[in-house]
Amino acid sequence: VAELAEAQRKSEERLTRLEQTVAELAEAQKRNEQQIRELIEIVQRHDQRLDKLTERLDRVEIRLAKVDGRTLELEYERKAGGFFGRIISNPQVVNLGAWQEKLKPALSRDEIADVWLADLILRGSLRETFTGQPKREAWLIVEVSVLVDVEDVERAIRRAELLRKAEILALPVVAGEDMTARALKMAERSGVIFVKDGSIRFLEQALQRYG
Repeated sequence: VAELAEAQRKSEERLTRLEQTVAELAEAQKRNEQQIRELIEIVQRHDQRLDKLTERLDRVEIRLAKVDGRTLELEYERKAGGFFGRIISNPQVVNLGAWQEKLKPALSRDEIADVWLADLILRGSLRETFTGQPKREAWLIVEVSVLVDVEDVERAIRRAELLRKAEILALPVVAGEDMTARALKMAERSGVIFVKDGSIRFLEQALQRYG
């Protein structure tokens, strides 16, 4: 009986220690869960700050892209003779304000406003070597972008078509440092001239289609 009592006492002691261990583990688990929740909150706050920073960087990149695009527009305008002189002789920047009376019978006010939004409009005599006809006037409707995309090509086509309604030989042109693959295919297929640095592409297609 004494041995059984001693065994019972030892069992109870072990059980008590086990209960204490389980309680300690449960408490440790609670602390771990609390720490995990705190870490999750920290990560979420960091994610929110990162999202805000990313948004700010995106806005900065957009602004820089606009600045780059505007700088490129000014460069093409300033050096129009070098960039576009192989297409038309003595290219001059067109002020549509002086041409509104000529455009009004054929174009609506909205259409004139759309043409006016072109990045650059140049006027000059189409090179005789292209047409075989001397002193034929042509306008270049130029959309400028650092990376020319499909939207740029579409705008050039649309605005050149509007001017042709007014019986003006208008050729769509896109100019930039590079062009997306889709835009390149569309430009070639639609006869849109692509000017990059000193090179000119798809001029023959444009003349065959619009000249």
